[in-house]
Amino acid sequence: MTALAIQSFTTAASLNLLKPFQDELALLSPQIHGFVTRSLVKMPPKAYRWVGEMDEVAETFSSEVGFSKDLYHGAAEVFKVICDETILKDERPHKRERGQTVDDVAMLMLDTMKTRQKQLAPENDPTASNHTGSTGLEAGVIGLKVSEDAEGSTVEAASK
Repeated sequence: MTALAIQSFTTAASLNLLKPFQDELALLSPQIHGFVTRSLVKMPPKAYRWVGEMDEVAETFSSEVGFSKDLYHGAAEVFKVICDETILKDERPHKRERGQTVDDVAMLMLDTMKTRQKQLAPENDPTASNHTGSTGLEAGVIGLKVSEDAEGSTVEAASK
């Protein structure tokens, strides 16, 4: 759930909708909002170990029941980005400077993902063909549906 929240809050930040997204989540599901808010700010010093844990869960769910490994390998990738590519990798449980708010985690992750997109863009890869496609973290996650009414923007979760 933390990996999904990271993706959702980062995407909302990218769309300049982080505050409305947080407000809507708090209104519609205060318990989930509280859980993900706490988990996002507690996560940075632990992200490195969650990579392996998510891979182990993927293997167990696949071998025991036959579920696809994609969901948990995707979660592992989110945590891998955090502990390998963001400045959050330097945070320690009792010595925190960054990532102490959801906004900070989302903005740091957004900066990292934008850098990744630029690095993965086809024009930066001389071996890439001329097709277009998305880069970064993807594959069937819940996204944001943005609509505007007379009172302003609203944000809703939407299946991809």
